[in-house]
Amino acid sequence: MSNYAIVTGQGRSGTNWVLDVLDASRQTLCRNEPNVIPGSPFEALGSLKTMNDRELLDEHWDAIAAQTCTTVGERDHRLKVDKDYIHTLSHKLGLPPLMARPKIRKLLGKTVLPSLDGHIWELPSVVGSKERLEQSYGIIKVNQVPLLVDWILNERPKVPVVNIVRHPCGRHASFMKRYLALADPDEELARTREVLHEIGNLDPVWKERFGSIDSMNHAVSQTWLWRYVNESIEESGVGKTMYMQIIFEEMTADPMPHARAVYDLMGLEWTPEVERIVEQGLQESVWGKLAGTPSEVASAWKKSLGIDHVKEIEAILAQSPLASNWD
Repeated sequence: MSNYAIVTGQGRSGTNWVLDVLDASRQTLCRNEPNVIPGSPFEALGSLKTMNDRELLDEHWDAIAAQTCTTVGERDHRLKVDKDYIHTLSHKLGLPPLMARPKIRKLLGKTVLPSLDGHIWELPSVVGSKERLEQSYGIIKVNQVPLLVDWILNERPKVPVVNIVRHPCGRHASFMKRYLALADPDEELARTREVLHEIGNLDPVWKERFGSIDSMNHAVSQTWLWRYVNESIEESGVGKTMYMQIIFEEMTADPMPHARAVYDLMGLEWTPEVERIVEQGLQESVWGKLAGTPSEVASAWKKSLGIDHVKEIEAILAQSPLASNWD
């Protein structure tokens, strides 16, 4: 199978930006959260947030990674560069963007390209080359999966892992605006509490740290989950040559060196075309045009997040070894 890397974080922390940076390369196939797509091979592992079955990973992971890096999914970002695995004529005819549009893809799947009629599909031969796709560098973005990351760092030490960590206040402000505003707040709080209970059942140390889970509000529960995810991944990455931690606020203050460092870690070629596309991407996100510079967006929580939430979050952050990143 082709080489691949893992991009991870807690979500709403800059993982989409890193994925877009890597998608600027002609060499890559970037998969966005394939683990949450119905019918994904990840289903063999159950819930990744709390899965702790290393034998299951021993048995299934290589096949999951291989299938993920040779297929395309409905959550993948629209291509902004001519990929090596796409036929030149397909690029000229604009076929790849059409596949990224759900209604058109569904129509094609029910008429001339039945392989597109699903949540995950193989690359149609009229669009690209399966052989070249298998030679691409796979990027698998999966969030909130510290136990999977620990297994990969120890059992597949040649696989690069990039973990993006955002200040929990900034992360929570983004979570409230971009996610919670579109979800049922009560259901989401119940889900977060349930995840924390499952983590506590797996690890008595974290159970004691959490305290009374069922009395937590959104800010408190999300920040404890932030601590568990990021501290666990950082602990797993200590001393690992293929592990890279990126602090979101440092990345937004000086994006290009961080982008190049990610390319260097993965052995990808940095070209003028890549630099141009990455530079263009600093003005927008998957949600649309940015309302300011990346650095301004990163610090916007200082004006938007309520003082009570800030106090709750910073009290939990103060106990974390990660707090020194924002001294």
